[in-house]
Amino acid sequence: MFIRLVYSVTGLDLEARLVEFLEGRRSVEEVRDVSPQQLEELNRLQMETVKEEERLTSELARVQEEIAEQTVVGIAMRAKEAAAEEELERALEKQVDGEMLRIMEAADKLRMRTLNHLTEILRPLQAVMFLASSKRLHLCVRQWGKRTDQRHGRDAVS
Repeated sequence: MFIRLVYSVTGLDLEARLVEFLEGRRSVEEVRDVSPQQLEELNRLQMETVKEEERLTSELARVQEEIAEQTVVGIAMRAKEAAAEEELERALEKQVDGEMLRIMEAADKLRMRTLNHLTEILRPLQAVMFLASSKRLHLCVRQWGKRTDQRHGRDAVS
């Protein structure tokens, strides 16, 4: 999502911004396209990020399958035993606190690495526009989520 937002913010949507520029609502700097070198670096970053995302997704799927196969199925077979529910909960917590936590931390690191690399690729004004747009997008999605929760009678998380 970061990279798609960068393409939008940095002028790869030049056609859409041209009218705003001609009407004086945008500066020349905002309309300027990314350089060929920036485009190449963005493309490389996108390919590397997608490859790492796919690896993490595969790892997460593997862990989830292991939980289902080994832990849940084995314990479910003994469901009549009183301690089975507690055993299941302990086993799930162990998986969540172990490999799943490691995968989630790796995903967070990937997001931060991608964000840092993006801001290094962009010119200062492009980076500021990207970060401001990213924040606006985050706030809009958050507000949409709150409204959706309210419409469905759920308590919105602050």
